[in-house]
Amino acid sequence: AREAGLGQEETLRRQVVQAEEQVAQQARVMLAREQEEWKERRQQASQADERLAASARAAAEHQQQLVAAMLKQVADEQCAISTARAELRADTEACRARLDQDRA
Repeated sequence: AREAGLGQEETLRRQVVQAEEQVAQQARVMLAREQEEWKERRQQASQADERLAASARAAAEHQQQLVAAMLKQVADEQCAISTARAELRADTEACRARLDQDRA
């Protein structure tokens, strides 16, 4: 009976060790899955960051193009104003010259 009890105890010990090994294996599998999920999440976050950065660069480039277009428009308007002033000055001088001739 004592040998049967010792055999049963050894069997129980083996079963406990087996159960512990199964639990450890399941924990390793779960950990590996979790690590893979985190890796995928980090990759997705990185891709989202890259898309956001690209979008920000595109927005900045568009903003620069708008500013450049506005600056060109201002320069064109300043040129037109200068031309109009020069023409007005020439017309004014021509009128003064005619007035001087008429007076003489």
